[in-house]
Amino acid sequence: MRMEVFYEQPGKFSHVISKIQRLLIDLKQKTKDRFEKDVITYVQNRLTEINFQIYFSYLLNEASVYIDKPIVINDVDKIIRVNSNFKAIFELKVRRRDHSVLRNKCIRVPYGQWNTLKLLSEKLNVPVFYLIKLPDDIFKLIKLNFWRTELINYGNPHAQGTYVSIPLNEGLTLNETELINILMDILR
Repeated sequence: MRMEVFYEQPGKFSHVISKIQRLLIDLKQKTKDRFEKDVITYVQNRLTEINFQIYFSYLLNEASVYIDKPIVINDVDKIIRVNSNFKAIFELKVRRRDHSVLRNKCIRVPYGQWNTLKLLSEKLNVPVFYLIKLPDDIFKLIKLNFWRTELINYGNPHAQGTYVSIPLNEGLTLNETELINILMDILR
């Protein structure tokens, strides 16, 4: 599913978020555990931020009608800096299926996002990684190769557009300890 679908209907998106938040309010009122209440409050705040992000993207799209240039709106998950040195950019994904099912699959990165990540990587002189959390605390870490030119056009009504295809078998399959060790190397 592409986020642009939500940008086109921010009111409907907000309505669904409000329904979810009402459920969270009920859940919060029923719990006595302080930590659980704090987690629910955090999730409510994140939902409010997501709602505003969608609305802001809608506003940007509306404003773009009046300029004669295409705009690309991206959300970068994590930019890592140690002191004054940028170290890496991470895009985070979660897949709920068993990792053996994903062994021969690929992830599709929208072409506009691919270009944004490439430009950021070049400007900051850092690598970009896709980190995919799989079931059973297994992780797939893929360092992006920006010389890739394999573009695919995807015709699914919920995800139409041009994508760069990244085979999952190019990445490392790691447990939590192995991932921490690689992250330590990236941070050095």
